[in-house]
Amino acid sequence: MKTYELTFLFKPEENKKQAQKEIEEWVKKAKGKVLKKASWGVRDLSYEIKKHKKALYLYFEAKLPEKAPAELEKKVKLDENILRYLVVAKREKPKIKNKK
Repeated sequence: MKTYELTFLFKPEENKKQAQKEIEEWVKKAKGKVLKKASWGVRDLSYEIKKHKKALYLYFEAKLPEKAPAELEKKVKLDENILRYLVVAKREKPKIKNKK
């Protein structure tokens, strides 16, 4: 399993706890595990997205199987409450061997 960073922009009127719960359920259904989660709150957007000037930002770090991000993206595209999303594979830190 790989570690991914997931960032979602929800409509500003969306309930934060409900939105977090929804994403966590998606990760669990994909047989993944949420490592970190953070709400960045409602922020102004640089430009309008689907007639919205503000959005609720939610960030997650999760371990997911290889095919899970593609499945997650399909579900996200169908959710009308999500304005934008970003799924990025996080690089693993290289292990350095000590020379003695």
